[in-house]
Amino acid sequence: MIAPQVPHLPRALAQVEANGADFAIIDTAGRTNDAALAAAKAADLVFIPLQPSLLDLGTVKATLDLIRVAGSPPVQAILTRVKPTGSSHETAAEWLRGNGVAVAPASTGERIVYQNAYARGLGVGEAEPNGKTHQEITQLYMTTGQ
Repeated sequence: MIAPQVPHLPRALAQVEANGADFAIIDTAGRTNDAALAAAKAADLVFIPLQPSLLDLGTVKATLDLIRVAGSPPVQAILTRVKPTGSSHETAAEWLRGNGVAVAPASTGERIVYQNAYARGLGVGEAEPNGKTHQEITQLYMTTGQ
Protein backbone atom coordinates (compact mmCIF):
# COMPACT_ATOMS: atom_id res chain seq x y z
CA MET A 1 0.00 0.00 0.00
CA ILE A 2 1.33 3.39 -0.99
CA ALA A 3 -0.09 6.90 -0.87
CA PRO A 4 1.67 8.97 -3.53
CA GLN A 5 0.81 12.59 -4.11
CA VAL A 6 -1.02 13.25 -7.38
CA PRO A 7 2.03 14.37 -9.42
CA HIS A 8 3.88 11.18 -8.41
CA LEU A 9 1.13 8.68 -9.29
CA PRO A 10 2.51 7.60 -12.72
CA ARG A 11 5.97 7.02 -11.27
CA ALA A 12 4.54 5.13 -8.28
CA LEU A 13 2.48 2.88 -10.58
CA ALA A 14 5.54 2.19 -12.74
CA GLN A 15 7.44 1.16 -9.62
CA VAL A 16 4.60 -1.11 -8.50
CA GLU A 17 4.60 -2.77 -11.93
CA ALA A 18 8.39 -3.13 -11.90
CA ASN A 19 8.07 -4.89 -8.54
CA GLY A 20 5.87 -7.54 -10.17
CA ALA A 21 2.32 -6.44 -9.36
CA ASP A 22 -0.31 -7.74 -11.79
CA PHE A 23 -2.72 -4.93 -10.97
CA ALA A 24 -3.10 -1.93 -8.72
CA ILE A 25 -6.17 -0.54 -7.05
CA ILE A 26 -6.26 3.24 -6.79
CA ASP A 27 -8.79 4.51 -4.27
CA THR A 28 -9.70 8.19 -4.32
CA ALA A 29 -12.25 10.32 -2.56
CA GLY A 30 -15.83 10.05 -3.77
CA ARG A 31 -15.79 13.44 -5.44
CA THR A 32 -14.26 15.00 -8.50
CA ASN A 33 -10.80 16.34 -7.73
CA ASP A 34 -7.23 16.21 -8.99
CA ALA A 35 -6.58 12.81 -7.41
CA ALA A 36 -9.67 11.29 -9.01
CA LEU A 37 -8.70 12.71 -12.41
CA ALA A 38 -5.13 11.41 -12.12
CA ALA A 39 -6.40 7.98 -11.08
CA ALA A 40 -8.88 7.84 -13.97
CA LYS A 41 -6.14 8.81 -16.43
CA ALA A 42 -3.97 5.96 -15.14
CA ALA A 43 -6.77 3.40 -15.02
CA ASP A 44 -7.54 0.55 -17.36
CA LEU A 45 -10.92 0.23 -15.65
CA VAL A 46 -12.78 2.64 -13.33
CA PHE A 47 -15.15 1.31 -10.70
CA ILE A 48 -17.83 3.62 -9.36
CA PRO A 49 -19.02 2.22 -6.02
CA LEU A 50 -22.34 3.69 -5.00
CA GLN A 51 -25.39 3.02 -2.95
CA PRO A 52 -28.69 2.60 -4.77
CA SER A 53 -29.93 6.00 -3.61
CA LEU A 54 -30.95 9.21 -5.33
CA LEU A 55 -28.13 11.03 -3.55
CA ASP A 56 -25.45 8.70 -4.95
CA LEU A 57 -27.02 8.50 -8.40
CA GLY A 58 -27.00 12.30 -8.47
CA THR A 59 -23.20 12.29 -8.42
CA VAL A 60 -22.73 9.88 -11.31
CA LYS A 61 -22.95 12.41 -14.14
CA ALA A 62 -20.14 14.55 -12.67
CA THR A 63 -18.05 11.41 -12.20
CA LEU A 64 -18.67 10.37 -15.81
CA ASP A 65 -17.67 13.86 -16.98
CA LEU A 66 -14.38 13.51 -15.10
CA ILE A 67 -13.83 10.07 -16.64
CA ARG A 68 -14.41 11.50 -20.13
CA VAL A 69 -11.82 14.22 -19.45
CA ALA A 70 -9.45 11.42 -18.37
CA GLY A 71 -9.78 9.70 -21.76
CA SER A 72 -12.85 7.52 -21.20
CA PRO A 73 -11.45 4.31 -19.72
CA PRO A 74 -14.09 1.58 -19.30
CA VAL A 75 -16.43 2.14 -16.35
CA GLN A 76 -18.36 -0.25 -14.15
CA ALA A 77 -20.67 0.67 -11.26
CA ILE A 78 -20.69 -1.45 -8.13
CA LEU A 79 -23.83 -1.25 -6.03
CA THR A 80 -23.02 -1.25 -2.33
CA ARG A 81 -25.05 -1.36 0.87
CA VAL A 82 -27.95 -2.96 -0.98
CA LYS A 83 -30.92 -3.40 1.34
CA PRO A 84 -32.19 -6.96 1.92
CA THR A 85 -35.71 -5.96 0.86
CA GLY A 86 -37.10 -3.67 -1.78
CA SER A 87 -36.05 -3.02 -5.35
CA SER A 88 -34.05 0.21 -5.17
CA HIS A 89 -30.95 -1.65 -6.36
CA GLU A 90 -32.79 -2.89 -9.45
CA THR A 91 -34.08 0.61 -10.20
CA ALA A 92 -30.59 2.07 -9.72
CA ALA A 93 -29.02 -0.57 -11.99
CA GLU A 94 -31.61 0.15 -14.68
CA TRP A 95 -30.95 3.90 -14.43
CA LEU A 96 -27.19 3.36 -14.64
CA ARG A 97 -27.47 1.11 -17.68
CA GLY A 98 -29.81 3.66 -19.27
CA ASN A 99 -27.03 6.22 -18.84
CA GLY A 100 -24.44 3.99 -20.46
CA VAL A 101 -22.81 2.67 -17.29
CA ALA A 102 -22.16 -1.05 -16.99
CA VAL A 103 -23.19 -2.52 -13.64
CA ALA A 104 -21.18 -5.22 -11.88
CA PRO A 105 -22.99 -8.54 -11.72
CA ALA A 106 -22.36 -8.77 -7.97
CA SER A 107 -23.09 -6.26 -5.20
CA THR A 108 -22.60 -5.90 -1.47
CA GLY A 109 -25.36 -5.86 1.11
CA GLU A 110 -26.06 -3.50 3.97
CA ARG A 111 -24.25 -5.16 6.86
CA ILE A 112 -23.18 -4.08 10.34
CA VAL A 113 -19.76 -5.69 9.85
CA TYR A 114 -18.60 -2.61 7.94
CA GLN A 115 -19.06 -0.39 10.98
CA ASN A 116 -17.71 -2.98 13.41
CA ALA A 117 -14.62 -3.71 11.32
CA TYR A 118 -13.92 0.00 10.83
CA ALA A 119 -14.19 0.64 14.57
CA ARG A 120 -11.61 -2.11 15.16
CA GLY A 121 -9.28 -0.94 12.39
CA LEU A 122 -9.91 -4.07 10.31
CA GLY A 123 -11.13 -4.94 6.85
CA VAL A 124 -14.35 -6.94 6.67
CA GLY A 125 -12.43 -10.04 5.59
CA GLU A 126 -10.31 -9.76 8.73
CA ALA A 127 -13.27 -9.10 11.01
CA GLU A 128 -15.36 -11.96 9.65
CA PRO A 129 -13.19 -14.18 7.42
CA ASN A 130 -16.05 -16.60 6.77
CA GLY A 131 -18.84 -14.03 6.78
CA LYS A 132 -21.37 -13.12 4.11
CA THR A 133 -19.65 -9.80 3.36
CA HIS A 134 -16.32 -11.51 2.70
CA GLN A 135 -18.13 -13.83 0.30
CA GLU A 136 -19.71 -10.83 -1.46
CA ILE A 137 -16.34 -9.08 -1.83
CA THR A 138 -14.82 -12.28 -3.22
CA GLN A 139 -17.71 -12.60 -5.67
CA LEU A 140 -17.16 -8.99 -6.78
CA TYR A 141 -13.48 -9.68 -7.33
CA MET A 142 -14.24 -12.80 -9.35
CA THR A 143 -16.87 -11.17 -11.58
CA THR A 144 -15.65 -7.62 -12.22
CA GLY A 145 -13.11 -6.44 -14.72
CA GLN A 146 -12.22 -9.92 -15.90
